[in-house]
Amino acid sequence: MKNKTKDRKYFYKNKAGKLSHTVNRNTIFITLLFVPVVLIISLIYIYYKDNDFFDIKSFINSINFLILLKASFLTFSRIIIAYVLSLITALALALIVTSNKTVERFLLPVFDVIESVPILAFFPLIIGTFLYVNFLEGAAIFIIYITMVWTLVFTMVGGIKLIPKDIKYAAQIYKIKSFDYVRHVLIPAITPEIVTGSILSFATAWDIIMVAEVLHVYIPNSDKSIDLLGLGSILVNSSNEGNHYMFLASTICMIFIITVVNIFVWQKLLNYSEKFRFD
Repeated sequence: MKNKTKDRKYFYKNKAGKLSHTVNRNTIFITLLFVPVVLIISLIYIYYKDNDFFDIKSFINSINFLILLKASFLTFSRIIIAYVLSLITALALALIVTSNKTVERFLLPVFDVIESVPILAFFPLIIGTFLYVNFLEGAAIFIIYITMVWTLVFTMVGGIKLIPKDIKYAAQIYKIKSFDYVRHVLIPAITPEIVTGSILSFATAWDIIMVAEVLHVYIPNSDKSIDLLGLGSILVNSSNEGNHYMFLASTICMIFIITVVNIFVWQKLLNYSEKFRFD
């Protein structure tokens, strides 16, 4: 239920929680829709500032929209698969780390070191391994997975440590253990942190996608035919070939997907997750 005050704060019917910051729909609209439009216009200006005008007819005729649609689907599918795998792994690692103080003191520094190691340094080895089993798709998913998982691990660990002791004591009194404890107590309690970590991990995935799909750079004596079809590989190869129309079209697709996911997924999940916060 929405409060009628000027600051437009949002309250939940069960009063289990509320947004900790002022939410303005106009601000959300401007941020998530207006900013991508400005970016697209800026790209058009940068690439076509030496021309008299932007030839929209030539732009449309030179774009293979079927390939672009397929590339968008493949790229987003790789990110989703990597995200699901990283979410499962992160939850398991977070439970292990927080199981007792001794394990936490040992594993957290280890995880911190692993996260700090540049994954791209091992990318040729990763590609070589997946090339040996003839599964290059797995190489792209794996590199995205490794990039996403650590953000989720640390946000989940932080969320678990924020669970009040009263909640843990109540679970012990009612003998809620093992899977029931994870399902009914732990996951709801760390839902805000899972959502926040997911947003950050998706951002890192979009950063790494151009590397994950352009495989020929890391394989000696190979060409772009070995690259995986996706927005990342189209961006890199069209930029190298000077195909500004395709570069612009793939950039617009990427901005569009990111914007839609932010509006219809992350914003809704952020609002929903607030009711699980402890006051």
